[in-house]
Amino acid sequence: MKTEEQTSIHLLLASIVTVFDIMLILTTIAMSWEPWMIPIIVIGSSIVWFLHIGRAGSNVLYENLCIGLLMIVFFLWGAWRRSF
Repeated sequence: MKTEEQTSIHLLLASIVTVFDIMLILTTIAMSWEPWMIPIIVIGSSIVWFLHIGRAGSNVLYENLCIGLLMIVFFLWGAWRRSF
């Protein structure tokens, strides 16, 4: 039971990260922000999905990676005055 619950939580985390990443990519393109952010966002999201699908790494690593990516996304949104 615990592994099914953990898998559901990890799927939810991966989905949230992916949705926010897609929103940031679209915002980056629409507002002509720095294009160097897009590869970093795509690589981070790909790593999250690789860890989820492959069930590689520990739970702590997976959760910290998701939290770190979300923090980066929120920082990049907050770095621009026009985004407020």
